[in-house]
Amino acid sequence: MQKWELTVMPNIAKVTSLSDLVLDPTIQAKRIPGQATWDYFHPEDSNKRIRVIRKKDPVHAKLSIDITDSGIYMDGIALVPRGITGFAIEGESILKPLCWQNSSLQITRSLDKVKGTITFNSAKIPKEFDFDVKMPHGCRLEGNKIVNEDGSLRSWIPDAFMQDGTDDPEMEYGRVAFEQIDRNIVRFIPDAEWLNSPERKFPVILDPSVTRQGSSYIEDAMMSAYFANPPKNYGGRAVFIVGNHGGNVCRALLRLDSSAIPDGEITLFQLDAYCLDFVTGSAATVLLYQIKPANDWVEGTADGAIQAGSSCWDYAKYNTQPWAGSAGCGTSGTDYFAWEVGDPEALVNATGAWFDWDIPTDWADARKAGEDAGVLMVSNSEGTLTKPRFSSTEYTDDPTKQPYFYIEYEPAVSGGKKLISYGMNNSQLICGGLH
Repeated sequence: MQKWELTVMPNIAKVTSLSDLVLDPTIQAKRIPGQATWDYFHPEDSNKRIRVIRKKDPVHAKLSIDITDSGIYMDGIALVPRGITGFAIEGESILKPLCWQNSSLQITRSLDKVKGTITFNSAKIPKEFDFDVKMPHGCRLEGNKIVNEDGSLRSWIPDAFMQDGTDDPEMEYGRVAFEQIDRNIVRFIPDAEWLNSPERKFPVILDPSVTRQGSSYIEDAMMSAYFANPPKNYGGRAVFIVGNHGGNVCRALLRLDSSAIPDGEITLFQLDAYCLDFVTGSAATVLLYQIKPANDWVEGTADGAIQAGSSCWDYAKYNTQPWAGSAGCGTSGTDYFAWEVGDPEALVNATGAWFDWDIPTDWADARKAGEDAGVLMVSNSEGTLTKPRFSSTEYTDDPTKQPYFYIEYEPAVSGGKKLISYGMNNSQLICGGLH
């Protein structure tokens, strides 16, 4: 007789280096190439995953996505199905219930891509699916890459795949061939043999999409009381200072986009930041506070300039929304939760070095639920002239030194069924992978 039970995995040592880890193929098969998120197996337990999230390109990450009745345009680029009109706009997506033979199409927007979803109800579908690639003037299509006039990469069309309704973590994805068949026309060709397999369960999903260069998972900005009047934004600065600047306070805001937080039980949530140098002093204890949800700040793109709608010392959104407190982002209990024993702190005492803060895992859960507005980085030396300088997500001299969030987690399992016990000898099989 088969018995289902749920177990809690034992504590496993924290990983300090990613060099010996192996990318998780189950998750990576679904992930857009070049996206600023990587999933690894934990070296001591294949049921445990490690996620590293880094922001890669601060410029394209801020470009707009526009929804029109002809398509969803990301930075002026869209995939538009050939010969099909009459899309209906529904919220953040457009759709056509009956697009091609025995199939439907929906196109949705997400953080950094426009994703098409073609749903097949049977294998009786066209042999290929053609899309016009709409581009701004000066751009051109080179295979699956969309480049600017100077040849620099602007966006790309990642490899598509097919997925059926099989609830099986070992299920293989169907291959989809890609061709550029004209100056601005691309073709997706589903694997007919895979589609006609007797094991196939319908509906089947095919996912043509276009992804912008770079991803925006981390927001960070510096605030300085030194420039509180007038209030200036530093969201676009390549570095941020934490401590005392000429007798005035400098603090940093950091936030992880909640859509990047994986489903499942998070067992480790960590922020890593690189200390370039000290403007003054040589050591400081840097604390993290959880920003309260009333303070929905905006990073901004300025480097020491007044910018409407962006964060600064006096405003979460300049001229739109002040901080909940009365002294800039400086009121414990209103702007942020008071620091407690066990909250994250790190002694920053070296230059040209990484430092990490172990953040309570319930902060990650709060971020996912929209119940906080990120973290506030504060030095305990605000009364002195000690101030370390960290590279920000706009630090392009060496992008590998940009701050990142690191997560260890146990993947969510369908129906809460994680461990199978077979009654006779009570032997156990741990089932891995995402369900």
